[in-house]
Amino acid sequence: MRNKIVAVGLMATMVIAGCGSQDTQSDKASSAASSAISAASETDEAVGENAAEAVAGENATEAVAGENATEALAGGNVTDALAGENGTDAVAGENATDVLAGENVTDVLAGDNATFTSAGKNVTETDIDEAMEEDTYDDMDGSESEQDPIMDIKTVPGEAALEDCIKVGDYKGLTLTKYITEVTDEDVDEYLSYQAYPVEIEDEDAELKAGDTATIDFVGTIDGEEFDDGTATDFDLEIGSGMFIEGFEDGLIGMKKGETKELDLVFPEDYLEDLAGKPVVFTVTVKAIKQVPEMNDDWAKENSGGEAETMEEYRNSIREQLEEENEKNADYDLKNDAWTQVLDASEVFQLPEDELEKYREDIRMSFDKEAEMYEMTRDEYLEEFGMTQEDFDEYCEVTARNCVKGQMAAQFIMDSEDITKESDEYRQAVDSLTEMYGMSEQDVRDEYGDVSTDQYLMTEAVAIYLVENASVTEEQISLGETSDFSDDDIMIEGDPEAWVEDEMADE
Repeated sequence: MRNKIVAVGLMATMVIAGCGSQDTQSDKASSAASSAISAASETDEAVGENAAEAVAGENATEAVAGENATEALAGGNVTDALAGENGTDAVAGENATDVLAGENVTDVLAGDNATFTSAGKNVTETDIDEAMEEDTYDDMDGSESEQDPIMDIKTVPGEAALEDCIKVGDYKGLTLTKYITEVTDEDVDEYLSYQAYPVEIEDEDAELKAGDTATIDFVGTIDGEEFDDGTATDFDLEIGSGMFIEGFEDGLIGMKKGETKELDLVFPEDYLEDLAGKPVVFTVTVKAIKQVPEMNDDWAKENSGGEAETMEEYRNSIREQLEEENEKNADYDLKNDAWTQVLDASEVFQLPEDELEKYREDIRMSFDKEAEMYEMTRDEYLEEFGMTQEDFDEYCEVTARNCVKGQMAAQFIMDSEDITKESDEYRQAVDSLTEMYGMSEQDVRDEYGDVSTDQYLMTEAVAIYLVENASVTEEQISLGETSDFSDDDIMIEGDPEAWVEDEMADE
């Protein structure tokens, strides 16, 4: 049974362990979205108290904003949409239109002002389910899955000699292709568009128009009585976004800052059952009018922190940044491809119980830690995903077995090639780890545990060796093209910023 990971923290831990049972792109997206839903499932609107627990909307249906970039999943482009406090390459801020961060989220299904769900379109948990349709857990409960072949391998008590457990396939002279996604003018334009946050205009006589963003307070009443989720304060609404029911946004056009207006509207017939077809009055006060600034040389200088004097310089710097990200992603893919070839060519005879139990416990601890983050017990958290304890136990077993297989292959190659903690490959792996997480090796160990950290460093060091001793050709591809990198390939790197664009390209 191929099981998909359950939650963001667990995903990061198991990916860093270099295990072979995880899918790469869509699994990470759906797992994060599912994790967000778990935090918001107490209401029918599936909203969270803040954007960190929110599921992204229209063009980022696979995305969830986290408190920092390492827990954020992107939509259309990884580089464009990392959210949170540390999302320096990202779309973030208080008024993140069409993206996934900040207090007042436009075109997103959650946020501090999530009460818009009754004033807006019919946003329910069902909408989130539909948004995730392409990335749901088809095989999480085993109902649509075939047993993973790794489950057929016998286990032996205690420890066992490496040569009695695995025969590693050829690992020198691999033939690999490094697929580098080219950066287009459209990519740069898209990135720039996400940097142009609406800013409040000072003209007190300015009238709200389509394309502006209004900061509003509103109160909804039916037959003179306020109703649940019909009220919000300091809510940012882009006029023309189509976020609210028909007539709401158009009714605000022409209003000035400080003006209050009543909108007599009717909920659509296909709206929430208790509101469908009912007349409603929204009393709306415009508190601020915001507009996207003109992207000129002055804007470029300010937005780049003075590093660029002109828009041309700023565009060039963004292009270089995106190219660096694509180069990193290509390197990640390359190492994954190398590992996949080696593991596919390897034969496992038996699995030692002592090592299996280390990984089982690591997975359980990671899952419990994630549940605790959402103030849930393990049983409650499992219920959020429709999983039984039996399902979870099977998931842990499959994942642990694949991890041990990867560990044994890595150990064999390290022993054979005399790769030690003093070797260049291992030091590069440590550097990769610390750069990825922005913390020391010890801090990573404290966060993820020694088992996962050691496994990452082993597999990363060996992956570096595999690539250095492979025949590698480079190929430039467009975002719409696909490479030979399979959805089932293992993920060596654990940083969500490194999650590659394979699935996005396929879509």
